[in-house]
This record gives sequence, C-alpha cells and structure tokens, in this order.
Amino acid sequence: PDLSWAWKVSSGNVWRLIILAGILPYVTALLMDIVDRDNSVGLENFLLVLVSVFFLIIEITAVSLIYKEFSRNKKDFEIKNRAPNYDWVCNYCDITNQSGTTICKKCNKAAYE
Repeated sequence: PDLSWAWKVSSGNVWRLIILAGILPYVTALLMDIVDRDNSVGLENFLLVLVSVFFLIIEITAVSLIYKEFSRNKKDFEIKNRAPNYDWVCNYCDITNQSGTTICKKCNKAAYE
C-alpha cells in the first residue's frame, strides 16, 4: 500500500488509531509498572502476568481489527477508482449497470469480484 491510500483511508480515524495503537499499550504498561512492587510474592507476579496477557490480547485484537477494516477499505477504494467507463453486465445476475458504477444495482456485487 502506498502512503496516499493510507492517508485517505485513515482520515477521520486518526484519534482512534492513536488511542488503540499508541495510548492503550502505553497505559497498560504504565499500570503494570505502578502495580508491580519489589517484594511481591509468586501469586502477585502470576496475576500480573495474567492481566498483562489479557491486555496484550485486547491490543492485538484491536490492531487486527484496524488492519482488517483498512484492508476492506483498500479493496473498496481500489474498486471505486476502477469504475468502468461503459455500461457493464453483472457476472452474477446479468443486469446491465451504468458506467461509472462499481456495484450492481440488483445483487450488490462489485464489478470486479
């Protein structure tokens, strides 16, 4: 992916990205440092590891969902920028669609699927 695509697809979502990919991991690490103490027993360390793994799973899931959404948006972005300049027939329902459109008006399939 190029930088222009990333810029266009992330517009309007910059603060969400900063929170999910930047601030959430930082706050999690900061909280773990605050809770951790020097004379902790094994059970405390075990619980801290469990909490850390839990937040790590949440952070990885958030980044994965961001990637999934951006990948979907990239496909939509590429399809919109490749709209045919002629009337086209849908491969699925044989309906003629207008030029400049990418989604079939009957079956909602993309022109290039």
